[in-house]
Amino acid sequence: MIYHQITPWKNTIAFCIVFDLRNLELEKIHNGLLHFGEHLSLIETKKYTQDKLRKKYGIVFNLFDAYTSLDSLVFSVVCHRSDLAEVCAILKEVIYSWECTEKQF
Repeated sequence: MIYHQITPWKNTIAFCIVFDLRNLELEKIHNGLLHFGEHLSLIETKKYTQDKLRKKYGIVFNLFDAYTSLDSLVFSVVCHRSDLAEVCAILKEVIYSWECTEKQF
């Protein structure tokens, strides 16, 4: 986890999680597929349905953004300090337990 900006708001924290993709030796033709995979990873998890996850994003995240390039996948987060534990639990679920059904695909 990398703290990447200081927020002017009291009790607010901002950080990003960066996945280094450089060793995958991807080419430009793979960029669209990587972006699609980014979206699939944020749809549903074993613990959270699609609807429940969307509501969680709206409640505990002040900002949740994802960016994909050939070099990295980046999740940027801003949240209230009191929500950090829940935000980290949701991110852990998204990163390690995401699911995508055939219908969602």
